Amino acid sequence: MVTATLESDPTLSAFVADTTTVICRPVTGASFVFAPSPVQINESVTFTGTVAAGQPPITYRWSFGDGTAEQSGNPIAHTYTVSDTYTVVMTASNACPSTAVATRLIAVSSDTSVFLPLVLRGS
Repeated sequence: MVTATLESDPTLSAFVADTTTVICRPVTGASFVFAPSPVQINESVTFTGTVAAGQPPITYRWSFGDGTAEQSGNPIAHTYTVSDTYTVVMTASNACPSTAVATRLIAVSSDTSVFLPLVLRGS
């Protein structure tokens, strides 16, 4: 709101009101990728979230499904210590308020394979 008064005639004044409409775009189309794949125990895995649309700033929260505390960030790294299949949930949110959720199953293995050379002998 702005009020202006004419200095030479203080009885004259004008009032101007300006209305600004802020349109908040909700978060939609949440997804994420991870690397490396396949996931091995005791190796750091980097998760990167994306959204199709949404008014910044966007906050990314992660639940890795292994009982560890929920974490925030994007990208974010996590290390699994037990081989199993985990449900990873990423929640993207903004101040509109709106949220979008992406969920994936992540198989974590403990590849303990040992590769030995193959020796062939003629009979």
